[in-house]
Amino acid sequence: MMSCGLHALQHLRSIGQKLGTEVIRSLEKIAQKQKFKKILVHSELTAATFYETLGYIRNGNIYQEDGVDCINLIKSIESSNKKGKLVKQCLLFLSRLFLKFYCNHHCV
Repeated sequence: MMSCGLHALQHLRSIGQKLGTEVIRSLEKIAQKQKFKKILVHSELTAATFYETLGYIRNGNIYQEDGVDCINLIKSIESSNKKGKLVKQCLLFLSRLFLKFYCNHHCV
């Protein structure tokens, strides 16, 4: 059985992580609007897993900053809308190519 204090601490951590996620996502949207393509984070090693859950990838070696282990993490933030357009264009091209091939081989 979990003690009340431990349960409360875990609940606060959960709330903090949700708020942290919202803050990072908001900053990513601002960076996208400013046409940034990548974000580089200088993170304490203890926070690296949090950033990794948001799609950041470790970049480089662990280093010391003010006596604390740190790591850089990077994430590509190119607009998903551009990626979506590219996927739609590829699918349209492939469907046209298939129809052309099918008609050349099966249409009278």
